[in-house]
Amino acid sequence: MKRWPDDNDRAIKRHLQQLRLRHCDVPAIYRSLFRGFQEAVARHESIPSRVSRRTLEAWLRDRAAHWTLNTFLHRAGITDRFLDFLVEDGSIESNPIAELRRAYCIKDSATILRALIAPDSDGALQAARQLPPSAAYSAS
Repeated sequence: MKRWPDDNDRAIKRHLQQLRLRHCDVPAIYRSLFRGFQEAVARHESIPSRVSRRTLEAWLRDRAAHWTLNTFLHRAGITDRFLDFLVEDGSIESNPIAELRRAYCIKDSATILRALIAPDSDGALQAARQLPPSAAYSAS
């Protein structure tokens, strides 16, 4: 497994290279977003190549306090895709947002992201929980 966060932004560079960004300003915006996230992970995590739910929640709550809801959801969604890239790249073991989507049978990340910034994130996740498709058929 590769080590992340890394000192020279190699993972960020690899991710930006594989994206098909249409506007010349977007890579700088994404780089800044990912660096801020990477710095938060480096500050909060004692285990390399790990992003815990606790660390993710702390970063999301901090960002939600500074961004409008639409900006928050958009940029947190971009960060969710960066986490997916880090998993595929072998830089981290798992994406906590993807784990929560699976655990609560929730298809979209926005529902998870809103729940994680709620004062009672566990309660918000429980309230958003959906039945798996097989459970819906057996209940009929």
